[in-house]
Amino acid sequence: MQPLVLNILGTQIELQGILNALAVVLGFFWVYRCWPLSHEGKIRLSLFCLLGCYMGMKILYWVLYPHVFTAFLNHGIFELIVQGGYTWYGAQLGGMLTLVLYAYFQNVPLKGLADATVLPVCLMMAIVRIGCFVGGCCYGNASTLPWAVSYSFSHPMHGMLLHPVQLYEALLWLLMLAVLWFFKKKHSMFDGFLALLYLTLYGAGRFMLEYVRSDSTTFHAYAGLTINQWLSLGFVMFTLVYFRRLHVKAA
Repeated sequence: MQPLVLNILGTQIELQGILNALAVVLGFFWVYRCWPLSHEGKIRLSLFCLLGCYMGMKILYWVLYPHVFTAFLNHGIFELIVQGGYTWYGAQLGGMLTLVLYAYFQNVPLKGLADATVLPVCLMMAIVRIGCFVGGCCYGNASTLPWAVSYSFSHPMHGMLLHPVQLYEALLWLLMLAVLWFFKKKHSMFDGFLALLYLTLYGAGRFMLEYVRSDSTTFHAYAGLTINQWLSLGFVMFTLVYFRRLHVKAA
C-alpha cells in the first residue's frame, strides 16, 4: 500500500493531510453550532481549544519521545513546535484543560460545554484515523488475518502484514458517535453524562486497541501496560468514581 497523493492545481498533497484538515473543519463547525455560548465566545473558545489541543499533543509526544525533543530543539524553537509527531491523548488532555479553564474564568457551565463537544470530536477523530490509515502512521502489530494490510513505501514495518488498527479505531469512534447520539436524543440523565460516557467508552476501547498497536509497544510503564493504557484506565476509573458518587448522593 502506497501513501495516497492528490494533484491539486499542480501541487502534490497527501490525502492524509486533506482528511486531517477536513476533520478539523467539520469538527469545529459542528461544535460551534452546539456550544451554549455567544458568537464571540464560540470564536474565542475555538481558538483556545486549537491552541490547547496542539500544545497538549506536542508536549505529551515530547515526554514520550525525549530524543525527538532534543533533536528538534537543536534546530530552533520553530522546528520543535512545527515538526515532529503528535499524540491524541495529549490533544485530549490539552482540550479538556482548555474547557475547564475557560468555564472557570468565563463562569459558564463546564458540563454543558463538555457534553456539546464530545459528539463532534467523535466524528473528527473517525476521519483522522482514516487519514492515519492511508498515511501509514499509528500502525498495528503483525497479523495473519484476511484483512491485514502492508505498506510498500518507506515504513518501519515495510512489507509486513499488519492489523489495520487505524480502521479499528475509526470504527470505535463511529460506534461511540452512534451511542452518544442515541443518549443525546433520549435525553441524557444529567449534565455531563455524555462527556462521562465518552471517556468511559474511549478509555475502554483504546485500552483494548493498544494490544494490536505496534507503535505504542516501546513505551511500557508498570505491569506491562503502555502509557496510553494507563491513561485509558485513568479515564475509566475517573468516570466510575464519579458515577459512584452520584449513586451515593441519590441514595
